[in-house]
Amino acid sequence: MDPDGQTDEDNPNDPNAPGDGDGDSVDPNAPTTCEQAAATKVLVRRLSAVEYNRTIRDLFPSFQIPQQNLVADLAVHGFENAAASLNPAPVLIEQYADSATRISEMVGENMGAFLPCASVTPDMACGRELIADFGRRALRRPLTDEEIGRYEAFFERQLNEISFRGALELTVQAFLQSPQFLYRIELGAAEGGESVVALDDFEMASRLSYFLWQSMPDDTLLDAAEAGELSTPAQVADHARRMLDDPRAAASVVDFHRQWLAFDRIMGENKDPGLYPAWNDTLRDAMREESNRFVGHLFETDANMLQELLTSRTTFVTPMLAEFYGVPAPAEEWGMTTLPEGERAGFLTRGNFLAAHAHSTNGSPPLRGVAIMDQWLCEPPPPPPPTADTSTPMAAPGEAPRTNRELFEERTSPMECTGCHTTINGLGFPFEGYDSTGAFRTQDNGIDVDATGEIRGTDDINGDVDNAVHLSERLASSAQVRSCMVRNWFRYAFAREPGRADSCALEDFNAALADGEGNIKELIVAIASSHDFMHRPSGEE
Repeated sequence: MDPDGQTDEDNPNDPNAPGDGDGDSVDPNAPTTCEQAAATKVLVRRLSAVEYNRTIRDLFPSFQIPQQNLVADLAVHGFENAAASLNPAPVLIEQYADSATRISEMVGENMGAFLPCASVTPDMACGRELIADFGRRALRRPLTDEEIGRYEAFFERQLNEISFRGALELTVQAFLQSPQFLYRIELGAAEGGESVVALDDFEMASRLSYFLWQSMPDDTLLDAAEAGELSTPAQVADHARRMLDDPRAAASVVDFHRQWLAFDRIMGENKDPGLYPAWNDTLRDAMREESNRFVGHLFETDANMLQELLTSRTTFVTPMLAEFYGVPAPAEEWGMTTLPEGERAGFLTRGNFLAAHAHSTNGSPPLRGVAIMDQWLCEPPPPPPPTADTSTPMAAPGEAPRTNRELFEERTSPMECTGCHTTINGLGFPFEGYDSTGAFRTQDNGIDVDATGEIRGTDDINGDVDNAVHLSERLASSAQVRSCMVRNWFRYAFAREPGRADSCALEDFNAALADGEGNIKELIVAIASSHDFMHRPSGEE
């Protein structure tokens, strides 16, 4: 709670409030221009679990604070920062209180590493300096006079009744449980008759830092806000470019891909030990970590992110993962390598994707095909009907050997299935060159693998494909896939689904990515310095 006894439950997003942030409440006949922010409600944003932990890390740089265990955030279109889903819950509020207590005790035990005072003097003057300095960083803006008065009175009361350390710990707890810390509240300054409101410089600093770093603004950004240097697109673009050179940006880009491409899905996968004796937790964990290292490498080398995500054979392996891929083992725990040509090309042919979208005994063309449609084409199919048999198809006892493809072709052959599965299977069958663990194969059950497929229903790349490598190359050349990638960056940056009023912004962001020859940094700068990102609708609650 804060010094007045207020908890974060007093300022939650109302789950019943009109406008869920999906953009579809916009009048379809209303004119829009590329200079107009989307006329949709954007709810007050609670810090996601990732944002909370990274903010704590940066708020207390002198301490090695372990990750705080918070309830998992509900993912919307894969993203955990969707404003509409970040509502408070009793268990989360208890976790915030427990976390604040643990952190404040660490601070109390190591006051010299935390206090801003020139000397650790246990008096009210040091308390005032603490409140001004720590409060500015914790609330991501200078405190108002009224807030200063409340926090100083609170500190002084604890100082007189308990001790300096007690006052310090309880004041830190008060800041860490304040709605102004746990939520990002954007008010701006509305002008009469305007349909949008420009964010003030401190609000812009927070919006920028949580987009690029998933964390609080640094002192440079807060100083720029105080100097009024975050009010024009050029100023914001300059700071965005500076921030993209910070290691926190690379970590944030990796986490964007974690959410977009479901990197963590593999962590719940187990394979039949009788069929796949080489599968174990160590191999699975290496496949998961490989994805982080692969994306981080592409970002740091200024690669054409979309192209390289789908076609690059460069990756990082452990000795066990090297054996799995059939490449030389690294000299150390992790090493860079080039995967075999014709077998691997980009993320879709890596162990993480393939093992995560499979059953325990066989690969799953439907799971793999649906992932392509949803994550890369932004055209997810409807869910299967309640009567659909979604179990792993198996050959009947005594039946002649059959391939996994043949079993799935039979399973999805009824007329009520073909409407969707013609497209799904056409994208999923090219992955039949890999088993349930993602290991490359040329035979299945003693029969030559048929990894041909067909792309259907896209804007620009329909046609036959030979295998997963060929499919990946076709996807990498697609303007629809590029637009889908941009759409997912919009979801992440704005914490909501784009609507009709966002069409102009999406066009601009697509153009920025194309003009930057696929360099994701150019897309990020274009989003951060856009009119929509620097404003909010004036009609928000």
